[in-house]
Amino acid sequence: MHMKNLFLALAAAATLSVAAANDWENPAVNSTNRESARAYSMPLADEKAALTDDLEPATPYRLSLNGDWKISWCGDPALRPLDFWKTDYDDSQWFTIDVPSCVEMRGFGSPGYTNVRYPHAWDPKRDVAHPTIRDRDTDKGNYNPVSSYRRTFRVPAEWKGREVFLRFDGVYSAYYVWVNGQKVGYAEDSKLPSEFNVTKYLRDGDNLLAVEVYRWCDGSFLEDQDMFRFSGIYRDVCLFATPKVRLDDFFVETVPDRPFIDWKLKLRTKVVGGSVPVSATLYDAAFQKVGDVKDGVLVVKKARAWSAEDPYLYTLVMKAGEDVRACRVGFKHVEIVKNEVRFNGKAIKFKGVNRHECSPDNGRTVTMDDMLKDITLFKRFNINTVRTSHYPDHHSWYDLCDRYGVYVIAEANIEGHEPGYGKDGLGLHKEWFKTIRERNVNHVLNYRNHAAIFMWSMGNETGHGDGFRLALKDVRALDATRLLHWERGNADADVDSTMYPSVEWLERRGKLGNVEKGKASIQGEGGGEGFAISGHTAGKPHIMCEYAHAMGNAVGNFKEYWDVVYAYPALMGGCIWDWVDQAIWKYEDRVCPKTGARARFLSYGGDYDEVPNDGPFCVNGVVDPFRNVTAKLVEVGHVHRNLVVEDFNPQTGVARLWNRFGFTDAHAFAGSWELLENGKAVASSAFDVPSVAPLSRGTFQVAFPADVFKPGCEYFVNFSFALKEDTIWAKKGYVIARDQRLVRKAAPPG
Repeated sequence: MHMKNLFLALAAAATLSVAAANDWENPAVNSTNRESARAYSMPLADEKAALTDDLEPATPYRLSLNGDWKISWCGDPALRPLDFWKTDYDDSQWFTIDVPSCVEMRGFGSPGYTNVRYPHAWDPKRDVAHPTIRDRDTDKGNYNPVSSYRRTFRVPAEWKGREVFLRFDGVYSAYYVWVNGQKVGYAEDSKLPSEFNVTKYLRDGDNLLAVEVYRWCDGSFLEDQDMFRFSGIYRDVCLFATPKVRLDDFFVETVPDRPFIDWKLKLRTKVVGGSVPVSATLYDAAFQKVGDVKDGVLVVKKARAWSAEDPYLYTLVMKAGEDVRACRVGFKHVEIVKNEVRFNGKAIKFKGVNRHECSPDNGRTVTMDDMLKDITLFKRFNINTVRTSHYPDHHSWYDLCDRYGVYVIAEANIEGHEPGYGKDGLGLHKEWFKTIRERNVNHVLNYRNHAAIFMWSMGNETGHGDGFRLALKDVRALDATRLLHWERGNADADVDSTMYPSVEWLERRGKLGNVEKGKASIQGEGGGEGFAISGHTAGKPHIMCEYAHAMGNAVGNFKEYWDVVYAYPALMGGCIWDWVDQAIWKYEDRVCPKTGARARFLSYGGDYDEVPNDGPFCVNGVVDPFRNVTAKLVEVGHVHRNLVVEDFNPQTGVARLWNRFGFTDAHAFAGSWELLENGKAVASSAFDVPSVAPLSRGTFQVAFPADVFKPGCEYFVNFSFALKEDTIWAKKGYVIARDQRLVRKAAPPG
């Protein structure tokens, strides 16, 4: 579908028209004067600037507006400063806040944790058709905190004659923008960026930027994720400048010529502001020229494909007149063959976690250091997949997944949990179709050039209906290269999905996958109620979008799940709920007499006297809030390992090795063994791991010293497989898989 027609269709879908409604209480208004969604890229000084190992190329045409801003906060929208956006307004008595940040983590209002229930009122008789933000206890509209922000900036002189845009990477949950006393626009969707063309509002010298942020809006009815609730400008803010004629958007598609040796790169571009030809050149990872795109196509002979095991990235440099842009390219292809998902032709398993963006110090605001800690632990503990639960992440996270090698289930910012899945489910009601469709469309337009994304997810735990069926159709029109996931509507998605099945039910589902497509079906556990409301179809791939709830001393039967997953081709794997404990620091009035520091503790639901709350149910991560390695993480890494010593014959020293990697030969790793006598190491040696092809089995042999064994003692051998070379996530010698096998039992007493 042509993009113009698609957005006209979205506009026509919004049938709600309430003239007196606030923008932030009107599902028909999701933005005003916001630029169309596009793939993230910044204009560069020249082609050379694109050829860098930096995560994002440096450019003189981007100006960060992060830093200190002025802020005024109030709980009642009626008490907000109405004219704060005026250039002569006196903000000298306002507080200062760092941006990006969540205002509640800086002392303005209180955070609150709830899983299913909204923090504001919900009445299906009113809010399905005409949502309003009301206090849950009083049902009055006098509590919806508003944060008013101000700061000044100067436009670099060298930007003169260029178009200047203001970009917000994330704001909770709705906001108006003014520049130099003139209203620029309005935006919702707290998890996707919004951009505004501010060229005509700018002047020489100091410019005033004012932003009015509402904690909740009509969009909040679709942002009911299981998480602490925050507000404010919590992601980066910047200005960027483009030529008058600019390369506004582009879509890179990679298509293999079987058997995945030669590839085609297909490029579609969108130029705005005039008509100029677009040229594009592809470079390899060493920045050697591969070739030029001609008529939208480049054939790459013997291309090095991208996978989580070998995340090889090319760089595509595009020019439209004076505008230079860059994009990392990974050659990849995902498809369903019979009953299994194949990535670049291989039937790999997706070993994932659900990841919230969270920090004990900063709430929903995460730093590059936070992201690096997460992805490094993923790689070190054999986690190859992440579901962005349940919203799009900071754009740098997708860059990291591309670079480090992590498969991404990219999820739209949609969860209407409290209305449920029956007649009040928001996906059934036309008033919400526009928002559901728009959030999915914008999500795809922003991130579809990332190699790591193999599947789009339409959202989470929201009543299924025509709103989602239309959104699925929209996404397929925009991007036919990826799979579609929607756990609430399996029949309309490409794969079946389940939350929290038992091991026994999972085996039933695995067997169903072996049945000819369409010949049988089963319901989820509980007769179709609760977590497993959506049915399952024979011959269709299946993923556990949430399972192995990691609260407390958890994941004890994790191995049993994966024994079943590996037994059935249709079972793709799953994503643990969830990655990190969502606990945050709460400061007390007490002061430590020794250090003078304020006392603090890690808090969860109820620690802020918020009603409703769901207590410690947000503390269910595989790792703690500081990303420390836990026993749970060690167990996950072990069960997920890709080199498995399945059997060992002590008499011959022959071991059987299962290589579960999809693209990596076992010989790529260094082997070692250690012999234990009654639990203590008595001998050890390195050994050469033989060539065992991906997704196959082979053998290797070890020899122990003849004089090491003593009568009556117990002996085990530990096998380890380690990196042969340094990587960006671990040094040479880091062990990626271990196994222990019995060599000799201890003699019985007497």
